[in-house]
Amino acid sequence: MPALARPTIILAFAAILQLVPVSSHAEPPTEADFKRADAELNRTYKETLNSINTSGTRDALIKSQRAWLAYRDAEAPFRAGLDSKNASAYSKDLLAAMTALTEQRTRDLANLGKQEAPSQEGGGKEATVATGPFLPEGWKPDLSDSATHLTDELGDAKVQSEINSLSRCLADTKDAALFIVYTQLYQKLDAAGRSALVREQTQWLKDRSRKAAGAVESKGGSLAAFEANAAEEKLTEARTKQLAKRLEGKGRE
Repeated sequence: MPALARPTIILAFAAILQLVPVSSHAEPPTEADFKRADAELNRTYKETLNSINTSGTRDALIKSQRAWLAYRDAEAPFRAGLDSKNASAYSKDLLAAMTALTEQRTRDLANLGKQEAPSQEGGGKEATVATGPFLPEGWKPDLSDSATHLTDELGDAKVQSEINSLSRCLADTKDAALFIVYTQLYQKLDAAGRSALVREQTQWLKDRSRKAAGAVESKGGSLAAFEANAAEEKLTEARTKQLAKRLEGKGRE
């Protein structure tokens, strides 16, 4: 699997959320600093999760945190490898990258928690979402080259484990592209439209999981993961096109 594939995928999410990890330490962080940062992240994550009242949004945050942890564990070694000149420097650079990424994620989750407040509608069971634009006008990260590269790699793969891994990366790339379009459309909608879109997307995600699982013919076989990934990729690509048309319509209004 290409070394940059998964960091590139998750970076798309990071770009949308404007994550720019910068360490707050004047001196290189120690292992104790990282452990403190990780503990603070866990505490902030739990607080933020508890502040969200809608099950769909809570599930989305749980999925987001799992994806972020995978991103951190892939991105930190990548950064350390770029900056380090020897094994000793690599260990320090890896610790610095892990700490900086963790501290930035904590700040992002803390800010997200501040945006959540009880809604006046429905007896306070819904959570409001911060209003106003949060994306620079015209900013649209492009994942088409990444998807093409992964498709080419998948076509050349011979080992089933590699095929399964690459097909998962490709499905994640398409999911990231969907996330971008979804976010852009969300920004164009009024409060009612945003709430409707969140409900619609929450149901669609459930349907996608069900349909992808149903597409598996090799139950328990080595091809099962590839079949599920391929089905998910097609469903996601179709949904992206659907939302892109709606976004285009909003652009003409």
